[in-house]
Amino acid sequence: MPVQAPSPTASRSVFALLRERLFMLLLLANVAYFLVMVGAGVNWQSPRTLDLLKWGGNFAPLTLTGDWWRLLTSMFMHGGLLHLALNMLMLYQLGQIVEWRYGSLRFGVIYLLSGLGGGVASALWNGYHKVEANLNLGGALRHVQFLQPAVSVGASGAIMGLAGAWLITRWLEPPDAHRSGDVKTIGQVILVNLAIGFVVSGIDQSAHVGGLSAGLISGFLLMRIGTRPRVMLGPVFALLLGGFGTAAAIALVSVPPSETLRAYRQQALRDMQRTVQSSVSDMPR
Repeated sequence: MPVQAPSPTASRSVFALLRERLFMLLLLANVAYFLVMVGAGVNWQSPRTLDLLKWGGNFAPLTLTGDWWRLLTSMFMHGGLLHLALNMLMLYQLGQIVEWRYGSLRFGVIYLLSGLGGGVASALWNGYHKVEANLNLGGALRHVQFLQPAVSVGASGAIMGLAGAWLITRWLEPPDAHRSGDVKTIGQVILVNLAIGFVVSGIDQSAHVGGLSAGLISGFLLMRIGTRPRVMLGPVFALLLGGFGTAAAIALVSVPPSETLRAYRQQALRDMQRTVQSSVSDMPR
């Protein structure tokens, strides 16, 4: 995309880039999580639903019944190599731009809150829209690859948030030679990704919308308040925003769940336990 951002010179080593760029560390964390999963036997092309559950996928009946930590783990999980590659390409392109503009601390806050925002939106949408409308468990967790509600994984919510933060930043900045082009380009990227989510099955659109919304809000707040020329005001505000946003996300998914969600949770835990027992019994002796 035609945006202006500093690029590393040929003389700078990869190791220097890793020390100075948080977006690269996040990219490596996503890749490492995927490699560990594959090394443990998870299918690298199309992981099974129960494997995604066991490794921390965002599944509303579990996330909304005590497993709030799935909001974090699901941000670093991916449903296959292609899914990982596409998201990491977007993270590489957007990450360096947004981190350059905001700095590593505020970039990290935007990424975290956008990922959490996408996870919360996914859990609430799937939990209270899809679950309550589907009361028949019927062994679906055992026999259906794509659950209703679905298991949500991936960094796309956080990445959509980065796009939203960059859009609001360029929109609010004083006009320059590239601003209108940047706004138009990133706006088109966001609209195309949202449009794809509406027409292609298997995409968690609620996570995209939630991540984008969190990125717009956190980007706006960090742009307007976090850049005021007072000593330590920016870093302190960024840390407070990150802490408050994280606490709010956990609170939103910690509301006492419905009986239907409790029933789904018990079904999921039983199916996960059966899978573990089956794997142990099938081991060669």
